[in-house]
Amino acid sequence: MSPEPHAPSYWAATAGPEPAGVQSLAGDRRAEVAVIGGGYTGLAAAYRLAGTHGLDTVVLEANPIGWGASGRNG
Repeated sequence: MSPEPHAPSYWAATAGPEPAGVQSLAGDRRAEVAVIGGGYTGLAAAYRLAGTHGLDTVVLEANPIGWGASGRNG
């Protein structure tokens, strides 16, 4: 039995390093919008809110970006 609850994904194994600027949350952080989840939908929402609408946006994700279901589709 694998120690992880999910089988490793091809995407996670070949995606390369995390983008620059990814950091763990330490202490308090204020933002206009907090997006919960770093999958396709969460990242698209955060990108749109920050880029198009200029809102101070943070993405909260417990695992590496794309680790969950988004990284296991195909």
